[in-house]
Amino acid sequence: KIGRAPHCSLLAAPHRSAMESRQQPPHGVAAGVEEAASQESVMVPWRFPPEIGPEGCPPLGRRLVPVDEVRFTQRHVHDSFSTGRSIMELVEGVLSGAVQHHRDVPLVRVAWHDGAFWSIDNRRTFVYKHCRLGRICVEVCDWRQCHEFEMKWKNGLPTRASMEGGKRVGLRQRQERPLPRSHVMEEAHSAVQTYLDEDAQAEHDRLLEEFAVARSRAIAWEDSLAERVGVRGEFEALLPTGEWMPATLLRANPDGTFDVRVNRRGESFVAPLVAAADLRPGGSGPLEAAPAMAEEERVFVVPPGMRSNPAVAWCALCLEVVGAEARALPAHEKEKHTPDRFGCATCHARFSCSSDLRRHSRTQGHLISIAFYGGMESRTKL
Repeated sequence: KIGRAPHCSLLAAPHRSAMESRQQPPHGVAAGVEEAASQESVMVPWRFPPEIGPEGCPPLGRRLVPVDEVRFTQRHVHDSFSTGRSIMELVEGVLSGAVQHHRDVPLVRVAWHDGAFWSIDNRRTFVYKHCRLGRICVEVCDWRQCHEFEMKWKNGLPTRASMEGGKRVGLRQRQERPLPRSHVMEEAHSAVQTYLDEDAQAEHDRLLEEFAVARSRAIAWEDSLAERVGVRGEFEALLPTGEWMPATLLRANPDGTFDVRVNRRGESFVAPLVAAADLRPGGSGPLEAAPAMAEEERVFVVPPGMRSNPAVAWCALCLEVVGAEARALPAHEKEKHTPDRFGCATCHARFSCSSDLRRHSRTQGHLISIAFYGGMESRTKL
């Protein structure tokens, strides 16, 4: 029987070996992965250009977007953030793998305007373009609901024609740390006093090339997974406990995650928002298609009469009881898991624990994953 399931993103797996295994896409992927990634026959939810709704913009919320298609609203960016931190710290963190842009840093906010995505987080956008991330997860906002988009867009208007319509930007240096030359920087509108020396620039360019190759493989893996939705027994998913379990892909989501069915110790669980890096080839090869799972089987709305707190401290991410009393659950979730794991399926809002998510579902009438139904009844009834 289908149980109530986890958000199995590998972001908090405690075991070192599991963490290391996530740094690169699976090496056992067939040679056709790169080719599959370039095919347009599969209508993945993160396709570009995006589908435009009746309001004149793509669906709001998290989605993958080609970073080269994100445009700068302003005419220039500085080499440091408002906190005083150098943008080079973020560049080095991204290139080394120490920083995951979709997890460790707030998502870049973009809005659809005049046939393109425009960013109001221009410094982070510069970093991601410079690092050649290829595709990034962004937060799509409504241009009309955020005045900052219009204000910054007008700031960049005078020089936009000379910056490829907003695809390049000026860079202004206000710290002493040397900066690399960048294909994203428009030198005519930049003010940089100190660049990396020749040897340092060559080493930086080498790291960029290596990172670009790794990112291309990761993107190809995401696209190949989308092609295998509904095929039973081809993959394994990484649980937060560090265990790899047989999994079937149920759906690809716009943010590049997948809803999967995980088999663990003889039980079947629905796991929402599983990262592509948490999936690897497994099983004995292609099998028959998995039984279709209707949308209403994967999500539910917490009814008015149901409490937001569970009856038992059942963690939907770890797939186990984490305390003798139900009140132990919120503390466990806040300590062991990141807020992006507790997401609303309707409005894409994120919460710090499952109780807050269920309370949101009950008050707003929004859908959340059936994974977070676990613990609302006795475990023996699931």
